[in-house]
Parts: sequence; structure tokens; C-alpha cells
Amino acid sequence: MTSQRRTGLALCCIVTVALLALVVHAQTVKHTEVEGWPDPAVSAAGTPAAWNFGQVAGVATSANGYILVLHRGANPIMLFDATGRFVRAWGDGLFSNGKVGGIAPDDRQPGQSGYTAVYGAAGCHACGAHAIRVDPDGNIWVVDAPGHVIYKMDATGRVLMELGSKGVSGVSRTTFNLPTDVAFGPAGEIYVSDGYGNARVVKYDADGQY
Repeated sequence: MTSQRRTGLALCCIVTVALLALVVHAQTVKHTEVEGWPDPAVSAAGTPAAWNFGQVAGVATSANGYILVLHRGANPIMLFDATGRFVRAWGDGLFSNGKVGGIAPDDRQPGQSGYTAVYGAAGCHACGAHAIRVDPDGNIWVVDAPGHVIYKMDATGRVLMELGSKGVSGVSRTTFNLPTDVAFGPAGEIYVSDGYGNARVVKYDADGQY
């Protein structure tokens, strides 16, 4: 047998042994399938991974010490108890997907605001989320700046009142232009800072009347 043939035979033997080892290993590995596994990854706060915070726009606390976090991502309103334990989240589809964008001075018309609502490629999930407040009665208020609208909700997240009109900008009694925040008076008055686009404060009574 020539040296070349002996070398070839040796290589064949090595490959065969390696393949046999792989087969034996595959046959001896035991595994158990667990129904419902793997569970979704969770954050340090115990929230499902899909509900981890995006850009956090605001934080508010309720009378019972619960913490509300408003963020720009899936389930944008997130509720935690006083110890930081995740309770629940909601708000998908409530906010616009636009952003508040700046307008360069050279591109503005005389008297025009330096801000505008930007959609399309510059948008993101619930990017309209801008501010969150809790009034003295425990109602939750959220501001959608590029959506030009403010929502009042009860403690369960049910919408009770809408100030402004989603997607409609203006400077009337019933429309805003990039509102920024909301505050409350001692008799339940509602104050809206319609600041980015209109530079004004709008006052309503407790029922939402101008």
C-alpha cells in the first residue's frame, strides 16, 4: 500500500469515528419539553419584555401611593404599586404616533410657532405621549401633544372626557396646537397649557366647558 493510500485511509477512519461520536452524543442527550416555556423575558420591575419602557414622558402618583409612568412604547400607561411592583398597563392606540418637531427660524412664517407635529418616518409607537397628571379626585389625565388632545380617565383607564380633537390643530375654544400640560384649580377648574403651537393657557370648568 502506498503512502498516499495509507494517508487517505487514516483520514477516512478519523472522519468516521467523529461522525459516530456525534450520533452517539445525539442519541444520549435527554430533554424534557415544558408546556408554555419559555416565558417572556421580564425587566427588573417584573414587566414583560414587550412592556419595557420606551422614552419616559412623565410620572405621577395617586392618593393611595400608586405610581403611573407614561412612556412612548407599547402599553404607554403603566401602573406600579408603592413598592414598585408592576400592576397593569394600558393605552395602546390612544396616543398619536407623531412627534413634536422644531422648525428652523429661516423656515418659519411671520408669527409662526417654532414647533410642529411630525409624522411618517420620524414617528414611533405612542410618541404623542407627553404628560400625565392625577387630579384631586383620582382621575388620570394624559396629554398627546402632536395629537392636539388631552384625555381624562378614571382609575381603571376608562376615558371620561376628551379636550381638543385628536389630529385636529387650531386656536379655538375646542382645539389646541401641540398642548404641553394640564393642571387643576381648587374648584375643579382645568388649565391647559397650549404652549408649543399657540403659546396660551386655556381654562375650562370641571365639566370641560370653556
